[in-house]
Amino acid sequence: MHVLQWTHNAYTSYHPANPNMKWASILLKYSRGRDGWPDVGQSLEEQAQFNEFAEFFLQIWDRDNFNRRIDELESPDKLSDWDRDIFMRYNMVPLDEDGQAPLAIFRSVWKGEALRRAIREFRFDKRPGFPHARLRAAGQLEAEKGWMPPDTPLGTLMDVI
Repeated sequence: MHVLQWTHNAYTSYHPANPNMKWASILLKYSRGRDGWPDVGQSLEEQAQFNEFAEFFLQIWDRDNFNRRIDELESPDKLSDWDRDIFMRYNMVPLDEDGQAPLAIFRSVWKGEALRRAIREFRFDKRPGFPHARLRAAGQLEAEKGWMPPDTPLGTLMDVI
């Protein structure tokens, strides 16, 4: 993959080049949050479809397991001699003097790729009645609370890829 394309696709954190990547955080918050999804006029059936996709995405993301693996890789006592050499050669010191974790970007990369994969594998083409507009309306409520480029509405899940 071309480096610039990879960088663009990888940047999925709070100030993404593609604001639709905020969907990962929205799905996590609403599907597993105490209050659930906001009411945007969705039916119980539509609500179930929201949750079905969100759970599918969260299984693919497997955030806790992935974060645990990254934490292990960054642990100084788990580094092999080769790891130490690479970290030092590329100035990737675990929790350096600025408090930066060298592998932190991979958490965002993993999240973004999990979202894209979930959208591809969920097979929306086989679900013509999926309530994309209502899900987008619910997501927009959360997107407006956080950072979004000016005058840029959140797209549907199909706008992510």
